[in-house]
Amino acid sequence: MQLRSQGPQISFAAPNRGSTVKYLFTLAGLLVSSAALARPVPVNPNVTTNDPLPVRVLDCGGSVIKQVSDRFGGPIGAPRSNGSSVGFTNGGYNVSYDTVDAIKNSRVGDHVMICLMHIPDPDKCPPGDTRGRIYTVTNLRTLESWTLPDSQHMCGGA
Repeated sequence: MQLRSQGPQISFAAPNRGSTVKYLFTLAGLLVSSAALARPVPVNPNVTTNDPLPVRVLDCGGSVIKQVSDRFGGPIGAPRSNGSSVGFTNGGYNVSYDTVDAIKNSRVGDHVMICLMHIPDPDKCPPGDTRGRIYTVTNLRTLESWTLPDSQHMCGGA
């Protein structure tokens, strides 16, 4: 079928079966060759699932989720549940008074990347009270992240 207009010629022609098959084989060949030549994604070998909690701001480490619950240990989103909390195999912990969807979507056993974002001023905290560190955590299965403190209260609080 051909359509003609006053301006440039527009042609709609159904391709024959032979050229369609040849086109598909060419496309498949390009896809296979590009997959064969793909380079591996670089991974930091210094980050493992058994890393300790970071101690310097902007340092990161890997861990595994060992607990997902509301603030009081019940299921997130259950009737009368309150907030969100998540615990890690390296001893880390995050908590929120709100329901955090990224935590709710996490599962025990998920691998995470934990980065320390903030340390409270030690001159404004009682000796030995290290609460209030803020971490950004990324779940490596869901690729969702959250930024939360390690305690419901900052150092010197309730």
